[in-house]
Amino acid sequence: MSDITFELFEIEADETSVLECKFGQYIIGEQGEKGDKGNQGDQGTLTEDDTALLESYTSQAAASASKAKTSEQNAANSATQAQATADQAKTQTQQAVTDAQAAATAADTSRTQAVASATAASGSQTAAAASATQANASATSASASSNNAQDWAVKMNGLVQNVDYSAKYYASQSATSASAASASKDAANTSAGQAATSATNAAGSATAAAGSATQAANSAASINPAALVPIDGSRAMTAPLQTTGLTLTGTGRRIIGDMSAATQAGRLQFQTSTPNTSTLVGAIPSGSGTMAGF
Repeated sequence: MSDITFELFEIEADETSVLECKFGQYIIGEQGEKGDKGNQGDQGTLTEDDTALLESYTSQAAASASKAKTSEQNAANSATQAQATADQAKTQTQQAVTDAQAAATAADTSRTQAVASATAASGSQTAAAASATQANASATSASASSNNAQDWAVKMNGLVQNVDYSAKYYASQSATSASAASASKDAANTSAGQAATSATNAAGSATAAAGSATQAANSAASINPAALVPIDGSRAMTAPLQTTGLTLTGTGRRIIGDMSAATQAGRLQFQTSTPNTSTLVGAIPSGSGTMAGF
């Protein structure tokens, strides 16, 4: 028996895959398209062992062919999956391109907006600087107004802004005026009391004067002019004058009579009214006085 060599291999290139089987002088031809059997090689002279071996290899070849069919189907499935994957990849690529374009557009829009925002920010910064300047000016003005307000409230050493005096100044003036008014009121009350007292005293004096006038009138009515002592002393004092006495009011009053006659009997004399007694002319002090003389 001659040596037999069998080689089985599959070339996956396209739909015309080639399956080769060699033993001895027999060659299995190319595989037909999609299940067609390959051309059978020329038949040689086989022994019984060769036939058994050939059958074994043929069985193996059929199994290999079945596997090849399965591989082909798997390949077709893989191709379908690959096509689906390729389509999906294409779709994803197209979506990626679309997303990239949208992203580029959004980036351009964002850049434009960023430029606009930067411009607006610059304007805002300028406005903020102007506002800060105005705020500083307002703060300075507010400080001055606060000082002026304080001066209008409490300044005591002159006019406020050369216009008028402060509220505290006028309050102090009002307090001084109120104090003076209170003092004037007290003085007025005192004067009113004194005036009332004076009025009471005057009323009393008037009453006393009226009484004195009445007494004087009564005294004058009771005096008999004929009973007055004449200058020549020829008549004596009547009873009313003897009981009431003689009072000379006013200043510079005098008792006038002849005190320089040549004879004692012809002069103005003081004589007791008691008969046959001595006459002594006396003088007494008034009130708390301690001396009297004649």
